[in-house]
Order: sequence, then C-alpha cells, then structure tokens
Amino acid sequence: MRVARVLISGLLTALCSFPAAGQTRYEEGLKAARSGDMATAMREFRAAMEAGDSRGAGGLAILHANGWGTEQNPREALRLARIGGDAGDVSAMNLAAEILIRGQGVPRDIAGARDWAKRSAAKGDATGQFLVYQALMFDPQNVPYQDGKPVSDQRYFEMAKRTLSERQEEILAHESLARAADQMQLSALSALLGYYADKIGPSNHAKGAELLARVPNLRDPINYGKWLQQMRELGNTRASPATVRNAQLSARQVVAVKAKADCKDIRLQKLEVSSDIRSPKFLPLEHPSLKDTYLIAGDWDEVWTYSACGTPVALNATFGADGFSGAHFAFKAR
Repeated sequence: MRVARVLISGLLTALCSFPAAGQTRYEEGLKAARSGDMATAMREFRAAMEAGDSRGAGGLAILHANGWGTEQNPREALRLARIGGDAGDVSAMNLAAEILIRGQGVPRDIAGARDWAKRSAAKGDATGQFLVYQALMFDPQNVPYQDGKPVSDQRYFEMAKRTLSERQEEILAHESLARAADQMQLSALSALLGYYADKIGPSNHAKGAELLARVPNLRDPINYGKWLQQMRELGNTRASPATVRNAQLSARQVVAVKAKADCKDIRLQKLEVSSDIRSPKFLPLEHPSLKDTYLIAGDWDEVWTYSACGTPVALNATFGADGFSGAHFAFKAR
C-alpha cells in the first residue's frame, strides 16, 4: 500500500508532550528511518511507545503500512495509527484516514476516514485538510463515479438535485481543500487545479492559469495547462474541458448540416462568451479561492465559430449548469 512519504517528516509535528525517555527513543527511531535503517527504526519506535511517547505508535504504523523493516500489514498499521491518533499525533490520524480511504488490506470505511481526517484538520494540519477532501472523492454518495467508472445518468441527476443541506459534506471538503492549498500542500494544490478544470464558474479558467503560474511544475495529470493555452488561442469559454469535449460532437453535427455535403474538414476556430450568466446559483463556498467557482444553476450564451472546408460557420450556443459539475448545451447556426 502506498502511503504519502510526508507522513515520515510529519511525525515531528505532533502537538503533545511526551516523557523525555520516550522522546529520545522516538528521535533515534526517526533518525534511523530517515537513513533507511528500518530495523533500528522499528526497535526504537516500539521502545518510544512503551516509554509513553505515542508518536512511536505512529512511527510503527508507517513501517507496517509500507512494509519497511517488517512484513507489510495494513491491519496492524491501522491499529497502531489509531493508538497514535487517539493520543493526539496528527501524522497517525492522517495515516488512519488514508488506510481507511484506500481500503487496501482493510475494509474501506469512508465515514471512519473522514472522522480521522477531520480530527487532524481541526489541528490545522494541511495533510489532514487534504484528506478530508480525498475522503469526499472516494465517497460514492458524493461523487458521480464509483470504482473509477461513471454512475448511471439517473444516479447522476439524482445527486445533482440534492438540496444544500444534503451537500454539507461536499461543501466542507471543498473548503478544507482550499485551506490545505493555502499551506502549499502539493497534493491539495494539484487537486485545486483539477477542481478549477472540473467545475464551472465565471473566473475558473483565470484562477487555474494563475495557480499554474504561481506554482511552477505543479502536477497537472489532465493537462489543464495545455488546454488553457489552446483555449486562449481560440478565445474564451466558461465551459469546462469535459463540457467542451462533449459539446463538440453536437456542434460539429450542426456545422455539417450548414457545410457542403462532402466537407470533412471541420475545425473549431473561435470561442466567444456572449452573455452574462442568467439567474446564477453557486454552491455556497466562502473561501476566496472557491467563491463563485461551482455553478449549480444558471445559463449563458456563447458563439462558437467553425471553419467548414474554409467557410466560416458561426453557431449560437446556450449552456445551462446541470446542478453538479457539468452542463447541458444546445447549438443553432446563426
């Protein structure tokens, strides 16, 4: 099981007071772990825990989770992480949350993971804040996919119609993500970039571009930066990359009707937002990075211009937020 390496260095940040003897053994274990001597780390962390320094339990949990100096044992790692977490060790809380989110070697428990992550986040820990968001992303009650596959259309629209009171965990998770990003937690920054790409808001693309400029070499698994560059060359759109991709098929069909019967060379040339968002309603997110970034109701117009075998064909496009992160759309030749 993969466990974030940040947990090793994070062991130093536990906000508790420990017996001096335990502290010394713990520090020796941490030194050994950093040098790669996992057998010594195992011995010293165990001695620290027995001397009353609960960080030793967190250290042992990480070794068992990764199979460092011992056989990999997620169940034992979780047991030890809970001991350390109950004693106030945020790194142990984070490890317990991650093990339960992943569900590798133990039953997946999103509710339990969320509880541990929230305890860490309440102490201001950036990894804990990010794990609150990650628990959301693995929760089939809150995301439109399960086990990496999209849910049915019926389920999608059922989730999109949820009331705000039914979306409180979602709201909390997004706010927690933004707070983790404020602390420059790299996984959170990458996830925030993905959030801007996935959601619809009047300034999401500008926020994504600013984040990429502010954090050089930020992990961008969906190539949002490349997409933004392509969109800048075409003009501007409020639609997300996924919505633009999905809308292109419908748009090209309308263009094909207007074009010559044998025209196969149909290319998007220009995008232009042509109206404000009418009757906008946003998920009520208060963090400055997130305010008005998640449109759940409202519609707007754009003009998409194609070249059909060298002949320009302009389309009026109307988009409407679908209540989740997508939009429905319609095209009509001008």
